[in-house]
Amino acid sequence: MYALRAGKALVIAPIPQLGFLVTALLSFVFMREPVSGRKSVGLALSAAAIGSFAGVV
Repeated sequence: MYALRAGKALVIAPIPQLGFLVTALLSFVFMREPVSGRKSVGLALSAAAIGSFAGVV
């Protein structure tokens, strides 16, 4: 809750939504999940979408 008091909700609220990115990266590293071009593009586009909502991109 401190983050919402200290910063703009529009910027801070999308950050927790990046959890799927961490999960995907961990699965690539530890479980040796195959990385295809389609998965890479999907992860990059979804991260860019969340970043654009946060005003980062």
